[in-house]
Amino acid sequence: MSERPHSTDLAFALQLADAADAVTMSHFQSPSLVVERKSDRTEVTVADRSAEAAIRALIKAVRPEDGIVGEEDETVEGTNGCRWIIDPIDGTSNYVRGVPLWATLIALERNGELVVGVASCPPLTRRWWGAIGDGAYLNGTPIGVSKVAHLEDSFLSYVESPFWESKGRRH
Repeated sequence: MSERPHSTDLAFALQLADAADAVTMSHFQSPSLVVERKSDRTEVTVADRSAEAAIRALIKAVRPEDGIVGEEDETVEGTNGCRWIIDPIDGTSNYVRGVPLWATLIALERNGELVVGVASCPPLTRRWWGAIGDGAYLNGTPIGVSKVAHLEDSFLSYVESPFWESKGRRH
């Protein structure tokens, strides 16, 4: 049996999420957590910056040829067509208020195609991941798309992010 096409990438993305989870959970619900405002007025904490730094350090150590786009630091251009896209704490407003509805988001883009994605929500012990050719999972259990047949019976929830719009990445 042949290896799944992105299994090495996915394993590394899950390792990156583990590193971020260790950082974010060490600061979560801390009474001494300092909240600052970025130039776009969104909140940022040491947990945001430290989690992204931990992810970037691992990428640099293991896959230095890969590019990185993150929310808290400068873009790093890669040399091999691979680019990691990072939001260290998606839901910082919840995070700073102690609400356990936030996640670290990590994706790998290869030659313009998203091939791996991870959303890790450690306070709820939930982690979603997927890779092209391998499907999608919640904590290791396969998941699929909704069986809702009519749009009017569906439910949609989303949050606008001024950061991604400022980077021209809003679709």
